[in-house]
Amino acid sequence: MWHLPGSLAPQPLFWSLVFFGSPFFEFPPIQNGDPCNYNDAAKAFITQAIYNGDGEYKEDCNITKAFQTTDSFNTKLWDSNVDRFIEWLQWGGSRSTTGGLCSLEEYKECITSPYWIAGKAAAQASGEWSNPSLEMFQHFLKLSALGASDTEIQSIYTTVTTPSDDSPQSIDPSAFNDITPDKWRSYRGYLVPGKISTGDFRISVGQTYEYYKMMASYPTIAYADHDFLKDAGYYK
Repeated sequence: MWHLPGSLAPQPLFWSLVFFGSPFFEFPPIQNGDPCNYNDAAKAFITQAIYNGDGEYKEDCNITKAFQTTDSFNTKLWDSNVDRFIEWLQWGGSRSTTGGLCSLEEYKECITSPYWIAGKAAAQASGEWSNPSLEMFQHFLKLSALGASDTEIQSIYTTVTTPSDDSPQSIDPSAFNDITPDKWRSYRGYLVPGKISTGDFRISVGQTYEYYKMMASYPTIAYADHDFLKDAGYYK
């Protein structure tokens, strides 16, 4: 495992990434109203990793509190995943992956075009449309990221699923009955099921890793895991 430079800093790079973000990857800033406390969750995950691997300080870990924190974090993160996805699409840094977003009017014009609807209807009839739920979820997601209201999404859904004089063909909505204007935000088909957890990840170096820190103007020996648990509030 990599270590930060300097003999007085025993924390591996992992700790730095958890608390300060990655120096290699950028992410959207945390938005006001985000229900997740990422700092608290990071401390709880590290506590679980210490518990998994540090024989000396395992019994000092308040593992019950750590699991309560990560369970709460997982629930909030899971429930707000669509909001985080929308924020990522709206973030300028996502353009290298998405190519950027067009305007809302351009997107609406494309997805409600009789030619687009006819093409999708034909693919659906021939069995070539392999994952309609995922595709329609992505359409609603992008529309929302572009600023579409719930009313606009409802109108688009009605247009593509209902025959009309302008578009005599339509898409059969039974192929994506989990993606409707009132249910699409609950779609989870694109996510890996289960909770974010430390799994088999272990921190074991901290039980013997000594480092010097200044206390009352003189250096003293301390143990990384012990001090982390104390400072993070997970020492029992």
